[in-house]
Amino acid sequence: MSRFAFAGDGAYPGDGGRELQRLWMLGTWRLKQCDGRYVSRNVEWSALALRELCESVGVTAAGHVVTCREAGPRDDEVQCVRLRGGGGLLTYAKEADGGVARHVHTLNTESGLARKLLALGGGADGRLVRALSDARAAHLFSSLCRLLERVEEPARTRAAPPLATALRLAAARVGAHSAGCPAPAAPAPDTSAAAAPAAPLLRLSLVGAHGVLPSKCRKCDVDTVVLVAPTHAAISEVAVRKLRLKCKERGRVLLTLKKGSGALAAGAVLPREEADLHAWGLRNDAVVAVSVADAGPPPRRQSHSEK
Repeated sequence: MSRFAFAGDGAYPGDGGRELQRLWMLGTWRLKQCDGRYVSRNVEWSALALRELCESVGVTAAGHVVTCREAGPRDDEVQCVRLRGGGGLLTYAKEADGGVARHVHTLNTESGLARKLLALGGGADGRLVRALSDARAAHLFSSLCRLLERVEEPARTRAAPPLATALRLAAARVGAHSAGCPAPAAPAPDTSAAAAPAAPLLRLSLVGAHGVLPSKCRKCDVDTVVLVAPTHAAISEVAVRKLRLKCKERGRVLLTLKKGSGALAAGAVLPREEADLHAWGLRNDAVVAVSVADAGPPPRRQSHSEK
């Protein structure tokens, strides 16, 4: 089930693949007033059109960038690309001062993308769904659109995420290739003597030491859910970016278990020197509180009399 590896903020687990999760971890996103759709907060990305952003961050797409809606007197131009494994990017080009376009990029789960394209493209048989479903690997997406088209709003919004996940899991059980979604190619074996299996990624919930960010809803008790390599350095790097911490020295980041995980008790501090925190005892779905240690006073400069 590794293709359905999207975790995001924990609200829509499995409603997308590894590429969707990679983009989630690469950028900073906030939830739109629409289930399964997130808006980019990366200011530098707003200067890039969707094709330029895909090239800049090396997006692995399931098809080409498609224009969903042309610009009009009252409408922004909308472009979209579906990601390999599920989900996609949808971008609005808004005219800013001086006629320069400002691009609003949104990250969409598989079900969120399907619902939006149904709204833009006139149904599951519309031009947009067909354009994004030409590839053999996208037949499941087309099937999802057809199912959702039969559900009226507001029930469609509530039903879409579990329906998307159930459809993908069912197809995987009977053999993804028979459902029009080819199984991923096996990697070439590494015959080198030094080759060692990579440590599995950990799914962790991160929260600031002083509570969740003000931008989160009142019901949230964590800031973000991430898939990350099981090392202190990797977790610190993601935490600094996701929690917007002002810390250039990753060695000052303190990672403390907020709740017990496996044999580890709440309050345990994750060691910096461990090469594999999974082997140390850290488990999936652990809640980690993140803080930054004081840098300490700067070194005192010697006076001329001390030299």
